[in-house]
Formats: sequence, C-alpha cells, structure tokens
Amino acid sequence: MRDKADAVFWGGYVHGPIVESYPPQVGSGHFAEEGFAKAAFVRDIKVADENNLLVTPDSSKSFAHSSRTKCYTVADYGQDGNGMHVYFGGPGNCN
Repeated sequence: MRDKADAVFWGGYVHGPIVESYPPQVGSGHFAEEGFAKAAFVRDIKVADENNLLVTPDSSKSFAHSSRTKCYTVADYGQDGNGMHVYFGGPGNCN
C-alpha cells in the first residue's frame, strides 16, 4: 500500500424499495455484540502489501462504523487464532 493506497475500505449497503419502512436483517439477524455463534463475522482478514503478499492489517489502525446503530451494529476489529476478524449484523425492522 505504500505507493498505491493510503487506506482500504470494505462494508455493506442495504437497499431496496421498502428499506426505509422495513429495513431487512443483516447477516444472521443478531447484533455484533452477541459475538461468536450469534452474529455474522468475517475472519482472517488480509490485505496485499507492497510486495503483493497477503498480510494481516494493523488492528490498532482499523475502526468499525455503522450509520444505523439502532438497526445494525459492527464490533471493533479483534485478533485471535482466526486472525483479524469483525462481527456485524442486526435484526432489521427497527423503525
């Protein structure tokens, strides 16, 4: 990323004709804070470095954000035996 990019972004977007009235569930339908076996998650997150090798991003420079926390949440990035991971989700129908 040294010569090509300053940041890496990923995420999701909920869209449809009735989303504002009836937001759908995201992931498993459980909030991120419910953690393993409940919330949806992405594990073993990697990015390509300047040598095109896959490396784990620095979790201290990573952050999670949800623009509709009443509907959906995303947990801060963690690191364990499954590498870097993040939990996310929500039940929808939150208006």
